[in-house]
Amino acid sequence: MGDKALAITVSLVVHLAVILLMVVNFERTPEPSHAAAPTVEPIRATAADRKAVEAELDRLRNEERRKQEAEEARKQRIADEARQARQAREREQKRLADLKRQQAAEKKKLAEAEQKRQLAEAAEKKRLAEVKRKQEEAARKQAEEEKRQRELDAKRKADEAARQKAEAEAEAKRKREQLLKEQMAAEEARLAAERNRELQALLARYVGDIAAKVQSRWIRPAGVPDLTCKVLVRQTPVGDVLDVRILKSSGNPLFDRSVESAVRKASPLPSPPHPDLFEREIEFTFRPI
Repeated sequence: MGDKALAITVSLVVHLAVILLMVVNFERTPEPSHAAAPTVEPIRATAADRKAVEAELDRLRNEERRKQEAEEARKQRIADEARQARQAREREQKRLADLKRQQAAEKKKLAEAEQKRQLAEAAEKKRLAEVKRKQEEAARKQAEEEKRQRELDAKRKADEAARQKAEAEAEAKRKREQLLKEQMAAEEARLAAERNRELQALLARYVGDIAAKVQSRWIRPAGVPDLTCKVLVRQTPVGDVLDVRILKSSGNPLFDRSVESAVRKASPLPSPPHPDLFEREIEFTFRPI
């Protein structure tokens, strides 16, 4: 405001100086020589000029006031425009700041969403990888179990085949052994029968030898017909007669006693053709020849 007042004052002083200079010059202007002007006219002119000066000053003041008011209005308008521009800039700055904050928030939100998406994607990948791992592990275990089951089945089949083979071999062996036993038993029975027949034959010969020796020592009693009796002889291993007993009498005491006497006279009795045939007690039927 000080610069503005100073400028207005300087402008008024300049205009006033110009007006005074014009008045002074007008008063000093020489009158024409051919006619002398009355003295009253200059006085009137001077008064009129002063009024004109005052009017001009008023006009100038009014003009200066209008200019001042216009300047003030212009400055006010400029100030208002500057204020509005500043407010607009502030609003724009605020809008930009809000937009920036909004963009930052949106960017942060997008970043968080992207992070969440990436985390979710990573978690999903991890879950899928875990599912795949578990599936592969389950498939591996199932394959191992199936392999183990196949091996067990194969082992069971092999064991069953081996068992059946062993049983078949054992059965065949048992049958062979049974057949061998039967053959051996049959052979033993045959041999035993043959041996028994031989022994029986030998025994019969042995008993016949004893009976023959007794016959050779027998003296027929007078008037006794041919009779038979069954005799039991008890002897020692060397054939010595220890005792004689009639098991079945002939019915004739003389005949029975003659047989007993013949047995005692036949001591020692003949030895058996085989040691197994020896018996301490020998039975035989005596028949006269």
